Amino acid sequence: MIVITGHLDIRKYDDKRWSGLSRRKLLTPDGLSIESRRGLVIDFGSIPVSVWSILGVPPLGSKADEGFFWHDCLYTNHRDDSPFVIVNRDVTRREADDLMMAIHLQCGVPREKVEAIWAGVRLGASRSWMTPEDKLNAGIIQQLPAYYDQ
Repeated sequence: MIVITGHLDIRKYDDKRWSGLSRRKLLTPDGLSIESRRGLVIDFGSIPVSVWSILGVPPLGSKADEGFFWHDCLYTNHRDDSPFVIVNRDVTRREADDLMMAIHLQCGVPREKVEAIWAGVRLGASRSWMTPEDKLNAGIIQQLPAYYDQ
């Protein structure tokens, strides 16, 4: 069983993102530990509104909240090396996506919806996983952001 401590306490940050207001922790049976710190900014899955009605699971305000929150934590940590997310080991994109699926199931999201969400993430989130250096090497951006320190 995945153990989550701390209450999901967020507020609107801007038009598309949310900010965490409290410290939270997650521990998986295989020893993965994730800590989110106050100030973390996430987008809760970036699911297009048109897909919400098909899935019946909006990324915010449903049983899927926890899965999207921790998924965003891992993507943020990997991509931006965020000081707001502490992970005790490296995690692959597949592991992050699988953890989201496991959390959704544990929180009571129906399996068929979880599988659809997982498939969508696997199909559409590859660029979100890319670091700025990956994007530069792939020609997606022309220069590294000023904050990026190799």
